Amino acid sequence: MSFKADVWTTAYINDLPDSAFAVIEPGGKKDSEGKTVPSSLRHLPYKGKSGKVDLPHLRNALARLSQTKISPELKEKARVKLVNAAKDAGVETSLDEKKSMLSDINAFRAYQEEFYRMLGKKVMVI
Repeated sequence: MSFKADVWTTAYINDLPDSAFAVIEPGGKKDSEGKTVPSSLRHLPYKGKSGKVDLPHLRNALARLSQTKISPELKEKARVKLVNAAKDAGVETSLDEKKSMLSDINAFRAYQEEFYRMLGKKVMVI
């Protein structure tokens, strides 16, 4: 089964309540509707206006998490919220981070080994 994701415009996203976002950076203020301003502090929308998880946007938020320019602590907070929302919705995620992180670590180690091999140096990569 495939889902056709509704395209959320900037206006639609700006109109979402704070609870529709995986994480909100500190430092903002609340407007008259209780939304954090500036809106640039709100990251990874995954719920629609109804408050219900929107599966295509949840998947998109999970996919974009590593690309966000937020602190590692906020990324972890967002990851936990998004993975829990996915599990509650019965969606398997590739953010069973251990697999993803191990893959990244192994790729980095292979890159290091190849780099040092090209330099003609023997090193022990841990």
